[in-house]
Amino acid sequence: MMEPWSLTDILSIVTAFQLLLLGAVILTSRRPGKLNQRLLAAFLLANVLLLVQFELFNQIKSIRVGVTPFYFLLAPLLYLYVKSLLFQSFKFKRVHLIHVVPFLIVFAYFILFLVSRLSLSDGPPEYARQLRMESKISSIFLNLQIVCYMTNIFLVFYQYRKEIRNHFAEVRHVILNWLLFILVAFTLMWLTDFTSTVAGWLKIDDPGFFRTLTLVSIAINFIFATILVYRSMEQSWEQTGIIESTRYSGSGLTDKESEEYAQKIRMIMEKEKLYLDPEISLKELSDKTGISPRYLSQVINSKFNQNFFDYINHYRIEEAKRLMAGTVRKELTILEVMYNVGFNSKSSFQTAFRKYTGTTPTEFRLRTLN
Repeated sequence: MMEPWSLTDILSIVTAFQLLLLGAVILTSRRPGKLNQRLLAAFLLANVLLLVQFELFNQIKSIRVGVTPFYFLLAPLLYLYVKSLLFQSFKFKRVHLIHVVPFLIVFAYFILFLVSRLSLSDGPPEYARQLRMESKISSIFLNLQIVCYMTNIFLVFYQYRKEIRNHFAEVRHVILNWLLFILVAFTLMWLTDFTSTVAGWLKIDDPGFFRTLTLVSIAINFIFATILVYRSMEQSWEQTGIIESTRYSGSGLTDKESEEYAQKIRMIMEKEKLYLDPEISLKELSDKTGISPRYLSQVINSKFNQNFFDYINHYRIEEAKRLMAGTVRKELTILEVMYNVGFNSKSSFQTAFRKYTGTTPTEFRLRTLN
């Protein structure tokens, strides 16, 4: 018999519809085909199937299952999506299929042995015991899987946050706070489900408590889906990623070549003042110098003892000091100086200025005027 619809049911249906619609839009998009878009669509559709399974078995009480196979897809697909989004070098290979093996095993068990079991609550007692055992074993493996994958995902994201400073002088547009939000939302959703699982193991007999946890989990999923739809309408998924650093292992760059490249970089930077471009990146400097991005990054790190971010900002701060100390340009405000030397963010300018001078721009100007 069908249960009357609750707020949880309505949220589940709306969320599933949003995710399904967004997944279909991504898959049918005419934008250049990208692996990260296909992996995102797969993640969204797996989430849809999880919600459908939840709603189906919530409504049809005669079906009892101890496992949720589609949950085993979410963390692996999210991991692959994040890797493909952040690093250009990521390519999907056959070896990556190992990530879906746990899902395939659980799904095969689900199809072969569980779907046909009807009215287990009215069957022999051993059926109920077996169902509880299946649920407990499945939950243990599922939560271990999610912990391992989410740990790796956050490590990959941290690695990316460090590495972008070797590629960009302005990192606000590539820091990807929206991706961090997605990761945190997924983690909170999992923690809510995990709390419900542990409460079941502890045999807490409070239906209202479990209903509340389920509602919170679905609500987080709903907010997550809503923001994904909003960002997709802004076409925010155009992310090309960066080249993953290997710490220059196996580099064929000799000391003589490295020194020649360092002189060439210094000459072009001082002659053309490329640092004044707010959007300057490692790739653009590579195009100007004719030096590959890999060698360019290696030379900046080894010869100047800086990453690309600090190397460019050092030039910018020196230019800012010259402007603020110059007798002709004293009429410039600090904000105008900031924009003239290539900064787009006041906080970034303040931080960089203090780093290289030990004082704030205002204090520096007062000192030079006096």
